Amino acid sequence: MSCLWLARLYARHAGRSKPTVTRMRDLPPAGVITIAYSRRVFPRVVLSDVRRGAILGRFRKKLAICRLRRLDPTMRRNRPSAEEILATYAAVGPQWAAERSQALFERGWLQRFVEVAPGREVLDIGCGAGQPIATWLEGAGMRVTGVDGAAAQCALFARNLPARPVHHCDMRAMALGHRFDGLIAWDSFFHLTPDAQRGMFPVFANHARPGAALLFTSGPSASIAYGSVAGEPVYHASLAPEEYRALLNAAGFAVLDFVPEDPDCDKHTVWLARFAGEATGV
Repeated sequence: MSCLWLARLYARHAGRSKPTVTRMRDLPPAGVITIAYSRRVFPRVVLSDVRRGAILGRFRKKLAICRLRRLDPTMRRNRPSAEEILATYAAVGPQWAAERSQALFERGWLQRFVEVAPGREVLDIGCGAGQPIATWLEGAGMRVTGVDGAAAQCALFARNLPARPVHHCDMRAMALGHRFDGLIAWDSFFHLTPDAQRGMFPVFANHARPGAALLFTSGPSASIAYGSVAGEPVYHASLAPEEYRALLNAAGFAVLDFVPEDPDCDKHTVWLARFAGEATGV
């Protein structure tokens, strides 16, 4: 199969204009090709599977079906495990902090979180460098305590919020001996495996005062996915929404709101809950 044939097939599949091949060369073992539409170079795609079969209309029984997908360059390496996440953040902490969006698309949810919390003490679980979320919460009158499993991230948090405590520990083993008015795990909790996520709800409950707010992000459905942080691949996982609801209820939390892929929050899937002060069973 030629690069040109693959490019044309992909163009039909994606509904794009007719492509031109920018580099006519044999496909490498991974099946990576580079194609362009007009003057714009299209992202690299991978031939992940080739098999005989049917394709649209007149191509049926004549052409192979190619499942082509876009490929983030970081994903050419082996898919990382959840156990690699702390080492990754430790290695790229300063770069990630510099690249992390400061647009505060999270503002609407943070405002609701502050309104629900019965007091001012907040635990930021997976706090990272503390910007922009912890610094915004401080500006809103909250007192933030940070927790992160990567020492480099804790150092950045301490630099950005020198008056606030930060604990270097894995959230799964977190036992601070103190309860807070609000718990937030924004874009951190979802780096855990599904089983580890299930085990976090009693941990949340053990650090929550009666009426405490809990704000966290997940995926929109049960899945495992891979993203990148400062160019390094990272693991993500999510449970099904109905399982999150059951776990929250068992740990004593009542769901106040759940918005999958919130269009007003950069497509984040967001949960807001309140701790009733008594677990029903975990």
